[in-house]
Amino acid sequence: MDEVQLLQRWVGPGSDPSQATVTSARTILLRTIETPVTRPSALLRKARRQAGGSLTKVVGLAAISTSTIMLQPHTPLGLPGHRALGWLSLLLVMRLVGGTGWATGVGLASALGTLAIGRSPNGSFWGVMQYVVAGIGIDAFLAVRPQLAKNPLYLAGLGALLLALVGWITPISNSFVGGVPLTGIWVSMASVGTSGWTHLLGSDLGFGAGAGVIGYSVARVLNRQWRHLAERFGIEAGQ
Repeated sequence: MDEVQLLQRWVGPGSDPSQATVTSARTILLRTIETPVTRPSALLRKARRQAGGSLTKVVGLAAISTSTIMLQPHTPLGLPGHRALGWLSLLLVMRLVGGTGWATGVGLASALGTLAIGRSPNGSFWGVMQYVVAGIGIDAFLAVRPQLAKNPLYLAGLGALLLALVGWITPISNSFVGGVPLTGIWVSMASVGTSGWTHLLGSDLGFGAGAGVIGYSVARVLNRQWRHLAERFGIEAGQ
């Protein structure tokens, strides 16, 4: 059935439609057919550009990072913030390899996944909120100051700052989730003393800085390895 017959069916019997009417109807039909297809492709192109042309690889890395954070063991070392060498490093890797938004996405997925499998420290979303807040912080800081991503010392400082900001979320949430009133939490914090706070803050700053250096190093190796493989097999890095 050509356009003329289709128009005659729509408008009923009568004179044959003009060439201008046929052309206009054809244009509308083509736009209607093509619009749902071009929008997803545009979104995919944008995501691919954001991920440096390696969208498939970044998605796989995100899945691995999320699973690793969810299953990261709780080791009784007595060193506050030591687990950040794992989860904070991976969030930084996701931002450095994937681009803006990946740290937040993996942080949120890790938090929800950890809660779903029952590994939240206190059984609530507060126990894994640090993943989300840290992911948002990484994306926000590096969006405002992208030059920080080019120097491991800058990333060490960023990691230390972020862990100092979010490291208190889980310990304090353990108290109020357990039914301790805010006044009781405040009294408990005040009783820690100078030496206690120095130990807590020093651990957070040290492990946060370590996470920044690890994240930079891993991301650098991954980016170089992907480019090396692309050159070796004669393919584009984004494939």
